Amino acid sequence: MSCGRDIARDALSCPHCHWTVGGRPGHVAYSEPISTGKRALLYACSLLIPLFGIVLGAVYLSWDDEEHRHVGTRCLILGVVSLVLLPTLLSVILYVTVLSL
Repeated sequence: MSCGRDIARDALSCPHCHWTVGGRPGHVAYSEPISTGKRALLYACSLLIPLFGIVLGAVYLSWDDEEHRHVGTRCLILGVVSLVLLPTLLSVILYVTVLSL
């Protein structure tokens, strides 16, 4: 539910409670930009924990702003690539280790 404060006639959302005019409650029309450090952390986590990247990517792809969708796409791709490459890499390491014994 909206907070009931007056907002500008042409406003798309309330700056106080983020109620979207004519929209659903809790829908945020504006989101904070993602810092470079946070992007690097999200990408690293997506590579190391594939399920994290896939879930985060799916969540960010549902956001309205282009920046979050872009980061979500990359996290999703990194998660899927890691899901395929990580077992292969671990198999190669195990194979080389066993052969060297």
